[in-house]
Amino acid sequence: MSVPTTTPRWIALAALAATLLGGAVVGTPAARAALEEDCERILSYAGSASVEVGLVVVDLDGGERCATNAETIFRSASLYKLMVMAEAYEAIAAGALARDQILELLTRHYVDVPETEPEETVRISVEDAIGAMIRWSDNPTAVALHELLEDASVLEHARRLGMEQTVLAPRYVTTPGDIARFFERLYDGTVVSAAASAEMYALLRDQRIRRLLPQGLPEGVPIAHKTGSLAQWEHDAGIVEAPGGDYVIVVLTRHGGDFPAAYAAIRELSALVYEAFASPETTALSTGTTTPGPTPTREPAPTPAPTRTPAPEPLPPPKPAPAPTPAPAPAAPPPATVERAGSAAGVPPDPGSDAAWWQRPGGRALLVVLSGVLPAASLLAGARILRSRE
Repeated sequence: MSVPTTTPRWIALAALAATLLGGAVVGTPAARAALEEDCERILSYAGSASVEVGLVVVDLDGGERCATNAETIFRSASLYKLMVMAEAYEAIAAGALARDQILELLTRHYVDVPETEPEETVRISVEDAIGAMIRWSDNPTAVALHELLEDASVLEHARRLGMEQTVLAPRYVTTPGDIARFFERLYDGTVVSAAASAEMYALLRDQRIRRLLPQGLPEGVPIAHKTGSLAQWEHDAGIVEAPGGDYVIVVLTRHGGDFPAAYAAIRELSALVYEAFASPETTALSTGTTTPGPTPTREPAPTPAPTRTPAPEPLPPPKPAPAPTPAPAPAAPPPATVERAGSAAGVPPDPGSDAAWWQRPGGRALLVVLSGVLPAASLLAGARILRSRE
């Protein structure tokens, strides 16, 4: 669905968000200087890293790109959840799925994290399941949603978004270029619809796994992003709202089990790219063969991002979920979960594995309550991607 050339409703909503969040709305810088040497420096680091790196950076003002291994195939890990989210919003928009529809998380949905299955069946609404899948990268809710929506429909949606090399069950692979295309479409407000794009953007901006790209950014710089982690793969991708202009950054890595090296590479690339957009006088990455792209006129909100720390941030007081369950104290986060193969009852394995306390028995009950809470500031900030074009 295309965004109308003028959308007074969303202009008003953006103005309301600016008022509620405090501070003036700042327009995208008009004058930008090409930073070819910045791209060369970024690519030089990517090429010298001890892990395999796939990188795409897109200047969302002018469309210039800086990339290496953009079409190289990587395991998608939990990045596949982006496509499940998009198809869920499509089904909601079509009336085929209700936000308050209840999902039961059964044994087969814990295929990747069987040790976290609670004794009692967890029931969670579709809306809360989407939130848990994105904010916390929860695996069982992602498997349940993927099963409900059907793999073929999710994959077809990816194709409509231009993600030609992305494959779901049973391989679960993608490319940095495909993931970058998803975020470009989200920024343009054309993933399902303008309203759905705003809501998805707000969820990603409320991401609670912040050990990678956010660690390379200064305190308070907003980022809407999604991580992915497997035994030999570590990824992070999203949209950064920098002072010099918004940009997409996608960093996919294959590290052969060297997690510290992958973490260091993603964080350093995040910092290097941010330097190119750190002030209004700098912009537009160029490799010498730039690709024109859309020219959105988004207005960055002044709301600071949550504190950059690897641990989840505190949430505001929760409201009751559709089917609340007792909420025991969460367990301590386990180490990174390794890749698991196999499935139950013909259900494809969930390739993402960002398991933590919220996927342990008891912790999931607390998540059912917490995942229903979306800070108003994040939701309003998501409306910024819905703008008028002249």
